[in-house]
Amino acid sequence: PEGELTRSGFMGEFKRGMELIARKADCLVQPVYLDGLWKSIFSAERGKYFWKMPRAIPFGVRVAFGEAWAAKDYRAGDVRRELNSLAGEVFARRRESAGRVKDFLRQQVRPGNRALRWVNGGRVCSCNWEEVQGLLEQQGDCTALSQGHPGAQQWLEDWQFLDGLDEQEWRGLLLNAQQLADPYNLGDGKAAVTIDSSAPPAVRRVWGLLLPVITGVETVVLGPDEGVSELKLLAREKVALRDMVGTARMREFARDAELAGVDLVLYLFEGGSQKAGDAESGIYAAYESGGRVLSFSMPPDPVIFKGDEAHPGWKEHSHGRLLPGFVVQAGEGGVEVSGEMLSGTITLQGWSVDERGFLSQS
Repeated sequence: PEGELTRSGFMGEFKRGMELIARKADCLVQPVYLDGLWKSIFSAERGKYFWKMPRAIPFGVRVAFGEAWAAKDYRAGDVRRELNSLAGEVFARRRESAGRVKDFLRQQVRPGNRALRWVNGGRVCSCNWEEVQGLLEQQGDCTALSQGHPGAQQWLEDWQFLDGLDEQEWRGLLLNAQQLADPYNLGDGKAAVTIDSSAPPAVRRVWGLLLPVITGVETVVLGPDEGVSELKLLAREKVALRDMVGTARMREFARDAELAGVDLVLYLFEGGSQKAGDAESGIYAAYESGGRVLSFSMPPDPVIFKGDEAHPGWKEHSHGRLLPGFVVQAGEGGVEVSGEMLSGTITLQGWSVDERGFLSQS
């Protein structure tokens, strides 16, 4: 129904030609959702089709079937929402969502690999996964391992917080991180995730803790008063900096970072919607609510073949595209967002979601 293969990992706009085909054929329309194809060699993941090593052999996918629609009732937008609902159900059945925090780390990381880096007293410090896992096993104090750095201490305490969650909330956060790991430019495993310690708690835990584990990268944390000088020091240590997540305070040093030779893609929460010219500066609006990351803007789709249209991954005045797996229903004066990764329905009064999935506040 989209008329093309996705080059971002997001579901595109459904074209209305399918409505005409269904009515002329007078047949049932069967929604079928295929989960896991994005990381196959047939997708545009890693910026190319086919010519890449498969991530696994055999490569497993999951299939979900929805209720069939009569041709006369078929509407492209309605079926798109149905497929988003199926996506949420499939996410909940992913094998990677099983177990608790310690099980998750045992399955996903190598103990000796570096987990976190930060700057303390003019030098780059780090800890590895063996130390993090030991801290969780012993339920110890984070001060010594973090060397008193507020950002590193908060990151370690966030792991302890996750370890103490009930099963439902833990799985909801993990599913949210898996939603976030699928789109094109976050799950490529090429760059560290740099997290601003002043980011909202849900953002720190989903984007700064769980996402790096799933995508196999390390985390860099900035303290509340840190900025360009720390980034320059990390860059000199050959830390692969690119994706930086936090709040509007990062706008203040984005230009300084560029002048210092540190190219960043900034994902801003609590900074309002996408503004004109922000994308040219590598700044993208994102949104969280109900303890989950709901949406984010992103760079344009990669151009793979001659003639490909570089669809922008942002829309002015929006907060980005809703992550796959969330179900949206129009409510009175707004939208209701639900899904397997949420503990309940989130009501956003005065908000809307367009046919491409962009979330905007009226």
